Amino acid sequence: MSVIPLQLFLLFGIALVTKEAFGDFGSPLDSDIPEQAPSTRFVLSDARNTISTVAFAQNSKLLAIGSFDEKVRVYSLGGSGLPRLESTLSDSTDLVRAVAFSPDCKYLATASRDTNVRVYNVGAEGEPILQHTLSDATDYARSVSFSPDSKYLATSSYDKHVRIYSLDNTSRPTLQHTLSDASAGVSSVVFSPDSQLLATGSIDMNVRLYSWAGGSSPALRRTFTVATQGVSALAFSPDSKFLAVASYASNVTILELSSTQRYTLSDAADSVASVAF
Repeated sequence: MSVIPLQLFLLFGIALVTKEAFGDFGSPLDSDIPEQAPSTRFVLSDARNTISTVAFAQNSKLLAIGSFDEKVRVYSLGGSGLPRLESTLSDSTDLVRAVAFSPDCKYLATASRDTNVRVYNVGAEGEPILQHTLSDATDYARSVSFSPDSKYLATSSYDKHVRIYSLDNTSRPTLQHTLSDASAGVSSVVFSPDSQLLATGSIDMNVRLYSWAGGSSPALRRTFTVATQGVSALAFSPDSKFLAVASYASNVTILELSSTQRYTLSDAADSVASVAF
């Protein structure tokens, strides 16, 4: 198999769709997006295969990039120059599909097709050190998400399960809950910014919305069938009122969680791999 070097472009000063562009009940339209050229661009070309996932630390000091070359690269973003490669994490033995920093910026979690989730301690110098390897999944580890208070880590796998770990025990994350409602692989899991909800998306074409109350077992509240070829990714809006659902069927559905209203964006010509507000 040939190795294809791919590039990541970092753009600053881009105008994005905001909540005001939606209105209270309106749909996002191309005309709502103001035209503005990017003011700065950096090109990162260290990956030797497809870049599958990226994540910024909330303090804007670090950027993590996961690749099909089985590596996670961590860049520092200090100053106005080109981001500097600080660490290359080579612990995975298969492609890396997801990376996430904890909101308190103390941890970096990665999910790999080798079925493992790895948790790194991000030191004061920004160099991640492997602390824990979570090996409970029996198939492709697909997604990771930290709770807003950084006390819990949710992981999803193609073994049809979502696992939630407590990070209070510094010696090792403790498996607290296992959600087994999906009938096929779970491709995405995400906590809502207001800490009230947990959403999962599955290849079985369903999005499941759970109530979340810290250490209590998540309670299934609603199930949405929103895709015809499986859910690929999820993202909550910052106010937790909307949930964006990306599909392998080339569309994005935006769910308004306080009602039954939904919007479908069908501009993509192929599978949608990621969404973000």
